[in-house]
Amino acid sequence: MIYITKDNFTWLDVTGRCEDTSIAEVLFSIHNLYALFDDESESLIESMVELEYTLKLGLKVVVPVGFLPRKNLPYSIKDSETVVKDGYLYARVKDLSAKRVVYV
Repeated sequence: MIYITKDNFTWLDVTGRCEDTSIAEVLFSIHNLYALFDDESESLIESMVELEYTLKLGLKVVVPVGFLPRKNLPYSIKDSETVVKDGYLYARVKDLSAKRVVYV
């Protein structure tokens, strides 16, 4: 699953894959794994013991992907005038505002 933090940084959530020890060891040897806390701060996981402890605490184990380009930010319609015509929803572009989105 992809997780996007408030600062528009993108993370790949590999928590489910890390529950299998053999897959976790491979991921740990190839990628820098981070523990992502509820306040969206992160901490580098430096050993398999730390990885196991992170999973016990119920934190997300993530791999950094990078920042979203400005033009591809997810947008929402907030307090804008909308018109529905032929089943399509139209809104003014200047009324769109960027917001935090978690993809599932």
